[in-house]
This record gives sequence, C-alpha cells and structure tokens, in this order.
Amino acid sequence: MASPLKGIIHPFQDMKIIIISLLSIIIFGLIFGIYILLQLFRRSREQKKFLQAKLIELKDAVQQAERKSMNKSLAFANASHDMRTSLAGITGLIELCRGDVSPQSELDANLVQMNTCATKLLGKFSNTYNLVNKNSYFIYCNYV
Repeated sequence: MASPLKGIIHPFQDMKIIIISLLSIIIFGLIFGIYILLQLFRRSREQKKFLQAKLIELKDAVQQAERKSMNKSLAFANASHDMRTSLAGITGLIELCRGDVSPQSELDANLVQMNTCATKLLGKFSNTYNLVNKNSYFIYCNYV
C-alpha cells in the first residue's frame, strides 16, 4: 500500500537539495568575498606604508633644502656684513684724508668722488644685508 505522505515528502527532498545547493553557493560567495576584502585591505596597507615612506622622504628633502637655503643666506649675510664694514672703514679713511687736503684741489675732488661711490656701494650692501637678514629670520622662524 502506498503511503499518502510519500507524494508530499518527495518534493521536500528535492527542495532540500536546492536549499543545500543555494547555501553552499552563498557560503562559497561569502568565502570568496572575504578573500577579496582581505586582499584589498592588504594592498591598502602596503600603499599606506609606501606613501608614509615617501612622505618621510619628502619631509627630509624639504628640511635639507631649507637648511641649505638658510646656510646660503647666512653666508651671504656674513659676507655682506664684512664688505659693509670694509666700506665703512674706507669711507672713514676718505674723510680723514679730506681733512689733510686743501679744499678745491683735484685730490679733494677725487676724494669726494671716491666717498660718493663708496657711500652708494655701502647703501646697496646695507639694503641687501637687511633683505637677507629678513629672509633668514623668516626661514629660521618657519624652521623652528
């Protein structure tokens, strides 16, 4: 005798196979998705490390360039200061010589001309020295 439940159970067994197949596909999809995400996270971490290394390298290069620029500015300022000091001494010596020379003489005219040239040159060095000092101070303040 045929069981009346046999007709009902058979479709459920087919559904069980379909459900197990769907679950295995979903589990495989999840495992594959997790693998893809882990690979993306690993690649992201590697890129982050690479970018951090590049950033450190660039910061070092910027600091080195700032130090070189500051050293050049300071060297230029020192040289300009030395030249200004020498020119100030020459100007003073010219004034002393003018005291010993008779006025309206050719030597006095030459000394006046030398004094004018030395004074103009001294002014140019002073302007350059002041500009370099401002830039050196600005770079120093930004560096510190």
